[in-house]
Amino acid sequence: MQSNQKWIPLSIKLPPLGACIMVTIKNYLEGVKHELRYPVYYLEKVYSEGHTFYHGDTSNILLPEYSEVIAWMPFPIPV
Repeated sequence: MQSNQKWIPLSIKLPPLGACIMVTIKNYLEGVKHELRYPVYYLEKVYSEGHTFYHGDTSNILLPEYSEVIAWMPFPIPV
């Protein structure tokens, strides 16, 4: 069974605050661009103002200069 959910570009709409979502990122580590997809949380920043993406807990922030989030979607609802 396929999900009818589509990727939402970050440039179009931000995810709900506190949500655990799936994201597509461009990974710039070691000068190579990769697209990775995995679950993250969209939360308030721990050490400064604003909001950001965390993988796992709040010690694993996705830094935009290394892992730029480009799109997101809610998790599919299990049937």
